[in-house]
Order: sequence, then structure tokens, then C-alpha cells
Amino acid sequence: MPASIFAKLSDGSELLLREVTAADRERAIDAFDRLNSGDIAMRFWRDLIDINDELLDRLTSADQINHLAWCALNPERLEDPGYGAGSVWRLKNDPSVGEISLTILPDYQGRGLGIVLFGLLWVLARLLGMQILRANVLNANHRALSWFKRLGGEVHSHGAFYEIDFCLMDNALAASEIPSQVELTRWIHFFQTEFGGES
Repeated sequence: MPASIFAKLSDGSELLLREVTAADRERAIDAFDRLNSGDIAMRFWRDLIDINDELLDRLTSADQINHLAWCALNPERLEDPGYGAGSVWRLKNDPSVGEISLTILPDYQGRGLGIVLFGLLWVLARLLGMQILRANVLNANHRALSWFKRLGGEVHSHGAFYEIDFCLMDNALAASEIPSQVELTRWIHFFQTEFGGES
């Protein structure tokens, strides 16, 4: 399975998608510093002034089996922090479920990168035997909740947050006419081909 792959957004922007490694600690710090306070609160569920060593270790120590982590970079400016990243943590009490999180830097939000990372992690999680991708979203994060709903997630309320599940074995997306689901299906098929998964 390749550790990196090239892709292109609909606006023509080139992407280098690759595994996050321990060498990305400085990149993660730079990316964190470019997030606004609202993005930080919605992503980490608390206010953070800076990113500590414990959190850095957690974000950059992916084994790519129980913790998947990939970043999206500009292949012409590899010194930059990139566009964003996505992770999946396999649940210890249920290895068939992976909790997904996505972080897109403010300057690159709304350009389709979230669906690219989601499709990539969908395919990789499925190849590793996971059956469900689960997103946990705070009630106040209306934008993320709406986005996951449009992608076809099954929503369950848990008081202060929503749990949104996607069945990785379900092929219903392929027959959808909802634009966001059609786009997600296109990226899933692209990554299935690139990684040798099921078509």
C-alpha cells in the first residue's frame, strides 16, 4: 500500500496526500497556529492556546493500522504546513469502528478537500477491516453536522454532541443523486483503484 498519492481538486489545485509521521511535529505546530479559536474549539472540544507535547505525540504517532493519519500538502511548497489532515482512531472496545476527525486550515475550507480526505480514509479504514466510520460532532458545530448529514451519515444525539456513523460496507452512496454523496463516491472509487481495494 503506498504511503503517498497525488490527487487534484476540482479547481485544479494539486495535492500530495501522504501519511503523517513523527517528522511532522513542526508542521503540526505551524498548522495549529493558523487555526482560529473557533476551529480549535470545534476540533478539540476545548479552548487551547497552544499545542502541547502530549497532543503532538498523539497526532503524529500514527501506526497506520489502529491510528490512520494523512495530510494534504501543496507538492510545490512542501515547506508549508499544507492544507489539512485527517485521522481515524480504531476503537479499542470495538475494532470494527474507527473514529474520524478532519482538520482543514481556514484558507482552504470550502474547496472540497474534506471530501477528498474523507474518501481516502474511508477506503483505507475499509481495507484494514473497519466496518463503520464514526464522527463525533459538538452540538454547536452546525456546519460540520450539516456536512456529515449531506454525506449520508446516520445521526444519533448524545446530549452535548452528535455521533454520526457511516457504514463502510454499504454501497448505497453509488446510487445517490445528492451532489455531495456523488462526489464522495467518486473519490472512494478513485482511492479504491489507487490502493487496490474493491471497486
